Amino acid sequence: MSPLLLLDEVGRDFGSPGALGSWLRRGLGHGERRIVRAVDEVTIAVGRQEVVGLVGESGCGKSTLGRIAAGLIAPSRGEVRVDGVAIAGLSAAVRRRSMLRVQMVFQSATASLNPRQTVREILLEPLRVHRLAPRAERDDRVADLMRRIGLHTGFLSRDPHQLSGGQCQRIGIARALTVAPDLVVCDEPVSALDVSIQAQILNLFQDLQESLKLSYLFISHDLSVVERVSDRVAVMYLGRIVEEAPVASLFGRPSHPYTVALLAAAPRLGAQRRVAAVVKGERPSPYNPPAGCHFHPRCPRAVELCRRVAPERREVAPGHWSACHLA
Repeated sequence: MSPLLLLDEVGRDFGSPGALGSWLRRGLGHGERRIVRAVDEVTIAVGRQEVVGLVGESGCGKSTLGRIAAGLIAPSRGEVRVDGVAIAGLSAAVRRRSMLRVQMVFQSATASLNPRQTVREILLEPLRVHRLAPRAERDDRVADLMRRIGLHTGFLSRDPHQLSGGQCQRIGIARALTVAPDLVVCDEPVSALDVSIQAQILNLFQDLQESLKLSYLFISHDLSVVERVSDRVAVMYLGRIVEEAPVASLFGRPSHPYTVALLAAAPRLGAQRRVAAVVKGERPSPYNPPAGCHFHPRCPRAVELCRRVAPERREVAPGHWSACHLA
């Protein structure tokens, strides 16, 4: 059975000005504009009712990959497939209907809500635009969504600025659910919230997954959050997936040196006092990534092959994949 969502060798470049822009830059003496390869030929799949965690440091391309998955930006290369069907090959109308099955919850809950609309208007808009329910049933649908996210219908008359951060995130989740998606891309959905509110939102995600049979692509830099919610975890570094495994395997037996360093630096309750293994050196510039393995300038195990040849992803244990020559 094909996965619910498959990103097949997708890449995304930023900074290319096109032919006219290149001509203008040369004429003004600025030279060619530099290109950032934010996502570099990534393959990742999300199955039905599965939670796939995506971790990595800031700027590694996680959010760009999430936006490609949700159809908010198009990939420069590769294919996005929903239920085995390539989205790019569909007509515009069919593509819109297919991508309704994949929705997104954003990191900045307050900024993602229209300040000129009430909560009721925010939740009614997707139903109206996509004609997903008769007008007489829309208010009942909205009331049911409010019940599912744990807010009273009295909040429907409020504006976003009258809500707390946790309440805004609940509304963002409800908005994603209005179109009855099969998969939700969660882009750092709890990083801007207090710890106590984070726990409530994570519990809400898990309850919704069980009741609505949802799948998640859960993007975060917080390893403890990803370990709690995920079935499988992918680790991203400078635009590439360097390791992917079931959560117990990745946290118990990491293979890639970058994953090992991430887990060693993460604080854990009850752990003995230890000196964190710091990754030496600065992250290379995405404008000019190193040849071969992108991690080799900071890797304590790097050999000459790592400097010359980009490692291919290979299976190092059942269901456990690593892009490392020495794995």
